[in-house]
Amino acid sequence: MKQYWWKALSIVLILYTIFLGLTTPLKPAIIDESQRSVRVAKVGDSLTLTATGYNTEFTKSKSINAWLTIVDSIIGKGGMPPVYPIKANKVSIIDDTHLDISVQIPQALPLSKNLQEANLVLETEAEGVLLRKSFIQIAQDSIHSDEGKALWSTEIAIEPRPKKFAFPNLEFTRETIRNTYFHVPMWFVMFTLYGLGLLYSIKFLRTKDLSNDLKAVSYTRVGSVFGFLGLLTGGMWANFAWGEPFPINEIKLLMVYTALAIYLAYFILRMSFDDFERRARISAVYSIFSFSSLVPLLYVIPKLAAVSSHPGNGGNSSIATQDMDNYMRLVFYPAIIGWILLGLWIASVAVRTEILKEKILSR
Repeated sequence: MKQYWWKALSIVLILYTIFLGLTTPLKPAIIDESQRSVRVAKVGDSLTLTATGYNTEFTKSKSINAWLTIVDSIIGKGGMPPVYPIKANKVSIIDDTHLDISVQIPQALPLSKNLQEANLVLETEAEGVLLRKSFIQIAQDSIHSDEGKALWSTEIAIEPRPKKFAFPNLEFTRETIRNTYFHVPMWFVMFTLYGLGLLYSIKFLRTKDLSNDLKAVSYTRVGSVFGFLGLLTGGMWANFAWGEPFPINEIKLLMVYTALAIYLAYFILRMSFDDFERRARISAVYSIFSFSSLVPLLYVIPKLAAVSSHPGNGGNSSIATQDMDNYMRLVFYPAIIGWILLGLWIASVAVRTEILKEKILSR
C-alpha cells in the first residue's frame, strides 16, 4: 500500500485545488460597467458619479469616504510619486454594489497638463480600501499647477483593515483568474512528461532495451495530451481577456502550435517504420531534437518578441511576479504538484499498457 501514497496525494491535492480554487471569492473591487470608458469633466464642475462594486457589501458600512486622486508621473521623495487628492462632498449608498458620489472639482489641476486622469479611492468599513484607476478625466483650458497643488491637498486618512482570504480581482481577468490553477499546471505536466520521454529515449540509445522505447513513447504521448489541454484552457482564458480564443497574431500561441506540431510529427514518424529497433532508434534521436526545441519555442522567442498579450512575454510581467499574491500561491503550488503526480500516474498506466500490448503482439 505504501507504493500508492503518491497517487492518493495527487487526488487529495487536485480536490484541494478544485475546491479552494473555485469557491474562494475574489477581493472586492470597483469595476467599469461601460466597457472601460472614461468620463470627461472640466475644472470647476460639480459632479455626481456612480461607482459600481464587485463582490462588495456597501450597505454593511455605516459611512464610506471617497477621494479623487491625481498621481504625478515624476517620482518624488522616498521613491514614491506625489499624490494630490480631493475628498468627495457626499457618498450615498444605493445598494451593495452601487454608490453615488458627489464631488466638486477645483478650479485648477495640480499637474502641468491640460488633461489629467483622476483615480477613485474608497474607504469602507466592510471592504477596506478600494481603488479604481483612471476613473475620470479632467480637462482645463489654462495651466495653474501651483494653485492646483494647493487646492488638491486634502489628506487621505485610512485605517488598515485585516486582510481576508480572497483572490486578486483584476480588471482583465475577474473570475477567470481561477484558470491559473488549471491552465498553467498543464504546461508543467507537459514539460515533466516530455522530459521523462527524453530520458528514456537516451536510455534506449545507450542500452538498446526496447522497454525504454515503450516508456519514452508512453510519456511523450501523455505529455502531448496535457499540452493540448493547456492549449484548450488557455483558449478559454484568452476568449475573455482578448475577445477571441486563438488569435493568429499572438506569438506565444504560434510557438505552442509549432511545438505541438513537432511532437505530433514524432508519432507520425514512428508509424512510418515496421522494424521495431529502427523505429525506436530514429524516434529516440527525434525525441532529443523535439525536447531541445521546447525552451527556445515556448520561452526564448516569445520573450524576445516586440508585441505579445500573453503574461510574461513581449515585455509584459508574468502572473507570478505581479498578479499572484500569497493567497493564490497556497493553491497554485499544490495544484502544480497534484497535476504532475496525476500525469505521472496516467503515464505509468500507459507504460504498462504498451508493455502488455508488445507482449501480446510478440506471441
